[in-house]
Amino acid sequence: PPEQAPPPQQQRRAPGEDLRRAQAPMAERAQPFVAPRSAPPVVPHGAVLTGGCWCGAVRYALSARPDVVHCHCRTCRRLSGAAFSTWASVPASAFRLLSGTPTRLRTAHRATRGGCARCGGLLTMLYDGDSDVSVTLGSLDDPDGLRARASIWVSDRLCWTQAADRGLPHSPGDGRA
Repeated sequence: PPEQAPPPQQQRRAPGEDLRRAQAPMAERAQPFVAPRSAPPVVPHGAVLTGGCWCGAVRYALSARPDVVHCHCRTCRRLSGAAFSTWASVPASAFRLLSGTPTRLRTAHRATRGGCARCGGLLTMLYDGDSDVSVTLGSLDDPDGLRARASIWVSDRLCWTQAADRGLPHSPGDGRA
């Protein structure tokens, strides 16, 4: 008869270890999150901010300081899964795609959004006929120094998000003249 490999060694646990692990909070049972690593992109001359999707397939650079707003519209809430979205807008001439090709999704009668087909990260929005490109603030590598100057679509705002808008000018619509 053929020889069988010996069974793998079972890891010995202290008495009650399985019960303790099962009763521990989820945070203690979960494995730590490790983001994928990739080489940092080469930033074009004059870029002040860089960003991209979670998996790194789509990367971009901004060569102008963006104008930042919180948007409370229902479309932003649905697409982001959050109570509101924060957008950073620059002139189209100050936006450069470094790598990847964003997917395009027509989300309103006058706007197209772009994202990553691989990880699903929402990255950009462009209004028809507008000369600005907006990027999600959360997709920037280092958004810490940026602050919103206004809130738009507050007519759609969830009542409990007012604290994030305290002190900012408000617009019931998209804030465009």
